[in-house]
Amino acid sequence: MISICIPIYNFNVVPLVKELLRQIEGLQCELLLIDDASTAFVVENSELHNVTKLIVLDQNVGRAQIRNLFLKYAKHDYLLFLDCDSLVENKDFIENYLNIIRLGKASVVCGGREYAKYAPDLEHRLRWKYGVESESKSTIQRMELPYRSFMTNNFLVRKDILEQTRFDESLTLYGHEDTLFGFELKKKSVPIIHIDNPIRNGYLETNEEYLFKTEESITNLVQIVRSISNPMEFCKEVRLLNYYQSVKKNVWSLKVLFFISRKRLLKKLVSGKATIKEFNYYKLMLLIKSLEDN
Repeated sequence: MISICIPIYNFNVVPLVKELLRQIEGLQCELLLIDDASTAFVVENSELHNVTKLIVLDQNVGRAQIRNLFLKYAKHDYLLFLDCDSLVENKDFIENYLNIIRLGKASVVCGGREYAKYAPDLEHRLRWKYGVESESKSTIQRMELPYRSFMTNNFLVRKDILEQTRFDESLTLYGHEDTLFGFELKKKSVPIIHIDNPIRNGYLETNEEYLFKTEESITNLVQIVRSISNPMEFCKEVRLLNYYQSVKKNVWSLKVLFFISRKRLLKKLVSGKATIKEFNYYKLMLLIKSLEDN
């Protein structure tokens, strides 16, 4: 029934694979791994050749293209995508998805994401704060905005739907390929349901690493806005873009304020002591700068 698809990049997936193999024993499921030209944990992951299908790419292709690539290898009608840093703590995790398929309700199904309850050290605090406040939502919260709540870290999709609505491979940097995919599903009226079947995030970037990824995600977001045929509709689905539309008449004053406060704000973000409100303000200013540069 399910092809479990895990893109790998510089992460040891051996513990995750062992847990998933335990859960799918005797079931109509397969486990597929595609390594996006990793330079770390190559030896550890290479041992998985003996227990499942592992494809290793010669060149890095990015988060969008690698997900489309699983269509070439998956033999089942449903694809379950998991991030390589996932921690599967629910012993019925796979069975929960199988039950949704048996009920005939599975077009696109999102299981959710959780973060550790206790804050990590300050060096990793920014990613944890953002995850807890913006990504770790209950099923009811996610169902209120089902398309806006779509994330690629833990979702099931019918194979024919992914064949018809692929991830945009022009997005080669980090971020917002899932935002665009959710928007395209909404345009096509493909139903998304959200269930209580979360994975736990198993890796936190340092504050500096996450700020770098944030810059990449803003670049991707602007690329989407510049290339999409209906940018205003897309903007309504993205909170940051929606907020930009509401304040763009005051961009000049925001830029002055940012010029004055930028060094102090960046230092606070790197230290891990910034609030999510301050982080969102920083993202808004990155967006304004990126829009003006393009």
